[in-house]
Amino acid sequence: MIIGLDDTKIVIGATGAGRIIQQIRTVLKSVKCSVPFDRGFGIDFSFIDKPLPVAKVLAISNVIDEVEKQVPGVKVKNVSFKNDNELIEGILKPIVEIEIES
Repeated sequence: MIIGLDDTKIVIGATGAGRIIQQIRTVLKSVKCSVPFDRGFGIDFSFIDKPLPVAKVLAISNVIDEVEKQVPGVKVKNVSFKNDNELIEGILKPIVEIEIES
């Protein structure tokens, strides 16, 4: 299953794969230290302003660690980045490929 950061609306009471996708998007859109009472939740954006190759490696590592830590039963198989003009401008939008463990 491949997940991107589109602007899909939140569904209260989502179940199954929809619930897991929603949880992963929440992790990817949350900045570490921004969630009250759970300062460890989210992505560490310290890779901002680093050279693009360094930022990509740090972002991939961080995405894998946080998704597997915060979303039980999910194994990240691959993290890539959306290929468009934004990448040239230094904007990284992760695309996460996961496997749901049973």
